[in-house]
Amino acid sequence: HFEAVVRQGKALVLFDRTLENFNVPSVTLNDFKAGYLAAEHLLKKNFRNITFIAPPQKISIFKQRVEGYLAALQDYGAPVHENTVRYGTLSIEGGKAEIRNMMGVCPLPDAVIAGDDFTALGVIRQLKEEGLPADRVAVMGFANEVFSEFITPSLTTIEQQPHKMGAECARIFLSMVKKKNPYENPEKVVLEPILVERESTK
Repeated sequence: HFEAVVRQGKALVLFDRTLENFNVPSVTLNDFKAGYLAAEHLLKKNFRNITFIAPPQKISIFKQRVEGYLAALQDYGAPVHENTVRYGTLSIEGGKAEIRNMMGVCPLPDAVIAGDDFTALGVIRQLKEEGLPADRVAVMGFANEVFSEFITPSLTTIEQQPHKMGAECARIFLSMVKKKNPYENPEKVVLEPILVERESTK
């Protein structure tokens, strides 16, 4: 259906999730750097046993974040083991389920990076239900959802600049509709992730 839009000469801009080998304008986040930044933040605070909860790697943005995270572990000499990356469902219940599954793992990680803020919220809730103190396991998320600032502990997360992403999409789209060939020299915008530090990793 995307190819049909392009063949008709209509303006198409992809954002956040893009398609490989599909040369149209796009606005994305540097997802490799986002994963690296999340892991590096924890590593610099001397967390070493860090688990990443990710969805199955069919979607490129999550694959790139995991690759960035693993690159940071390697650069800082942190251990990589069978529970370093856990593949599950990104949701509150998914985060809770992963913590329940990890409770039998020795040792429990000292930090968890969740694939999104909802999963991170589930992680925090389950840690509380297990009776663990708030500072026993550091928790990070992705997206900087509205609730992230107001839960306890407030959530450290990676801001993905959605407003800027939307503005860039609009700018590119409006420039495309003025062109005879909207796909001449397609623009690729890559935004930088921003670390938002809060209580959950202190």
